[in-house]
Amino acid sequence: DGVMVLSATHRYKKKYVTTLLYKPI
Repeated sequence: DGVMVLSATHRYKKKYVTTLLYKPI
């Protein structure tokens, strides 16, 4: 369970960071 949640969080963070990189402020 913990690993699954951690993986999901990591993927979400990566996606969020990628979005920020693609759409700079």
